[in-house]
Amino acid sequence: MQPADSGEPAGMSVPNGPRVKDYFLGGKDNYAADRAKAEDLEAAAQAHSRTSIREMVRLNRAFTLKAVTWSASMLGIGQFLDLGCGLPSRPSVHEAARDGYPDARVVYVDSDPLVMVHVAALQNGPGLAAVQADDLADPVPVLREVRELLDFTEPACIVLGGVLSGMDSGAARKAVAGYADVLAPGSAMVISCAVYGDPEFGERMADLFGGDGRWFNHTKDDIASFFSAGELRLVHGLVMDLRCWPTCPVTAQDEPGGMVLGGIGLVD
Repeated sequence: MQPADSGEPAGMSVPNGPRVKDYFLGGKDNYAADRAKAEDLEAAAQAHSRTSIREMVRLNRAFTLKAVTWSASMLGIGQFLDLGCGLPSRPSVHEAARDGYPDARVVYVDSDPLVMVHVAALQNGPGLAAVQADDLADPVPVLREVRELLDFTEPACIVLGGVLSGMDSGAARKAVAGYADVLAPGSAMVISCAVYGDPEFGERMADLFGGDGRWFNHTKDDIASFFSAGELRLVHGLVMDLRCWPTCPVTAQDEPGGMVLGGIGLVD
């Protein structure tokens, strides 16, 4: 007897991180296993935190887009490298960049082949490219692939929206330092991480995330050290609760529930 047809492509019965994120963002590139995983994560989070994972994912995305537009309009940056870009969503990073710099070039990078299938469709426009990289924690091969697409002798903005949560703190510092090393003065780096103020609960959430890959509950001090490792000067001088960015430079590390912390680091 043949199994009943679920209506979903083969291989989609295992949840996938980018598709789970797509579901939280209200996208349509997800399947039943992804939605079930997302709801399991949401139920666990809501039992402990005033902030749902859906809110945190959407806040992270909103900050990324605002930070990209700000870097383009306020800093005059015209080239962007979006690392760990995930599945395309609207508005996109290149749309946000071009709100501030109409001719901005954007290179999307991800390690997930599924993401690349979707992102490759963006290459039909000028100034856009998609590159697959096996390990975003190792800047050397990633930068080798994008050097012909971006001019690092000119200011550029590197986007690490949530990506460093997939690395332990030591690996994250090395990654930021390696990427920052190629940036010219006037450049910027966007960093954000989801954080739970209660370390024990953070460990529980890391275990739940573990089915799709590693996730680390970085502290505010960890995140500050990422900027320091790249010798980046933080806008407002501190790691921020990104619900407040950019208008009120405050942080809320005392909250035990979920937050998204980060900021923009500048290369002087």
